[in-house]
Amino acid sequence: MCAQKRPGTTRPSGPTRWFLAGLAACLSADAAASAPRTQAVPRLAVSRSAAPRAAVPQSAVLSSAVSEELERLRTEAHKGRIPHAASVDDALSSVQPGTAGRFTSALRDSSRPAGSATHGADAALLALVTGFPRRTLARLAVEELPSSVALQLIDVGFAILLAEPSVDSIMTATLLAGERLVVPRGARGAPQRLQAVLEAALLRDERESRRALERAYIDACRGLEPAFVDALRAVEAPRRLALLVGLLGLRPGSDGLVLNRVHGLALRLGPVLDDVEVRSVRAYLESIAPFERVGAAMAVGALQDRDSLDALVELLDDAEPSVRNAAHDSLRHLSAMTIGPSPDRWRAWLEREDEWWRERGARQLARLGEVERAEAFEILREAAQHRLYRDEIAVAVLPLLADPDTTVVRIALATLEGVRARGVALDLVELLEHPSVQVQRQAAACLRNLTGRRLPADPRSWRQALGH
Repeated sequence: MCAQKRPGTTRPSGPTRWFLAGLAACLSADAAASAPRTQAVPRLAVSRSAAPRAAVPQSAVLSSAVSEELERLRTEAHKGRIPHAASVDDALSSVQPGTAGRFTSALRDSSRPAGSATHGADAALLALVTGFPRRTLARLAVEELPSSVALQLIDVGFAILLAEPSVDSIMTATLLAGERLVVPRGARGAPQRLQAVLEAALLRDERESRRALERAYIDACRGLEPAFVDALRAVEAPRRLALLVGLLGLRPGSDGLVLNRVHGLALRLGPVLDDVEVRSVRAYLESIAPFERVGAAMAVGALQDRDSLDALVELLDDAEPSVRNAAHDSLRHLSAMTIGPSPDRWRAWLEREDEWWRERGARQLARLGEVERAEAFEILREAAQHRLYRDEIAVAVLPLLADPDTTVVRIALATLEGVRARGVALDLVELLEHPSVQVQRQAAACLRNLTGRRLPADPRSWRQALGH
């Protein structure tokens, strides 16, 4: 899909927008793709009486008059003699419905011989504007156009696809972005333009566009991967994380980037993936690529994947410092503990936590609602020291927040804060309206410590900050 670098291009003396004027004039006059055209395009005119579109078969060779006209246009473009014309937006204002489909078809049908530097993007756009046979144009030396003109051609193509986004736009935009990569000064803007088209297609038809996006992602030129990964921001947030994970394994060498984005998004959304999706992330902890091990180590921590703890401890002995640091950060995030980067200390802590849960923790929490208040308080005090099982502890403690006894509510709050139960933030927001001022203050302090947000004790502010 990646085009070769166009050789021997020369730049005009100033900004050249001749093509856009022709595009605007032609598209505004184009009532139907199949109808013969008799109206000439200003400055890009080809004698339609001499070579009407309907009369020229796809496989025919251009007449000498048409060839001479095209050569004249090229010469004037190289010399910078063609006047400045309209912008991309002006050209789009004249785009008729169905233009994107014709553009996609033209690009798809343009021949791209093996080993050739023929640029299908230029050929497709010229075919739309001038009505020249697509396959004939694809064989012309389009790569001789100045680089500034080539960028204009490609960017108008992107703009057409944005005006009429569809599933077909995804592959077309991917090819256009590859064309832009090889044009001087065009590489920087290629991912951004591709991303805009991908987002527009996802918003229009998410289900079908997702499949097309994955297919295009596999074949895209190197350097365009961020456009695909970041375009998924157009999808609703919870599904976006699953879609990101779905890109893993589709493109060798790009999984580290995907894992990096999974980590960042999971920090905001929390553990919203199912077991199969989490396992696909966890598998990269054993990757031979250090960057992928780093990304996986950070991602499993953000996903709260306790099944990764043993593997993360092993990575503390990794040969790469970046991997060791990522594993340590993830262990601290998962456990809410401040243990140093010693594998032995982490193994000892995990063994103590597991032993407590097997021997006492699970059984004691199950009795929490049946024992006297003094014994319940002792169970909560002990549970607050065991953060590995904070999710299970939180489930047992949350009902106590509705107890009519203020003392019980406050001890329950202290227990949740002690185990760093991050998943209970919304439940704590309700306590900001508790009849007891002491409970309100303690709930606000607990929210700030668990989330790291410094907000006032206002339920509306907290719900908005937590996305509800």
